Amino acid sequence: MSNQIGVHSEMDAIIKLGISDCSGLTIINTRINRNNKIDFSKPCRGCTDMLHRLNFKNIFYADATGTFCKY
Repeated sequence: MSNQIGVHSEMDAIIKLGISDCSGLTIINTRINRNNKIDFSKPCRGCTDMLHRLNFKNIFYADATGTFCKY
């Protein structure tokens, strides 16, 4: 068993971006599955709340069919 601690992709992107006001920015959350296909990537409730607090203009994610949706 591994003792790895992970960070959600949304948080990782924001940390790397290094700013606290993301007004006017768009985030596109994408997941590629083991079959090399776009898969469900809707942010969890905590990440969604964080993205809204940081004032992202647009939030996109893929649904279970690989179709991109706007939050």
